[in-house]
Amino acid sequence: FRSRRRNDLARLRTAYTAGDFATVQMLGHRLKGHAGSYGLDALGEIGHELERAGAQHEGASIQPLLDRMERLLADGGAGETSA
Repeated sequence: FRSRRRNDLARLRTAYTAGDFATVQMLGHRLKGHAGSYGLDALGEIGHELERAGAQHEGASIQPLLDRMERLLADGGAGETSA
């Protein structure tokens, strides 16, 4: 799971840098669904926020979310709770 999400993180960073909000939105939606299936609330919330930011072209909101996602994946738990 984490390996795939790390790949998604790389794709999200590329899309963000390119200003490709549609891809950010799509990958955020996918992240929300995958995380929800595993009960990873914090990661799912990031997915939800990325989906929203992509849809609304809120570039300034995206980088902090990507940084948060990276920290969660590095911690190993990927956010089992939304603490």
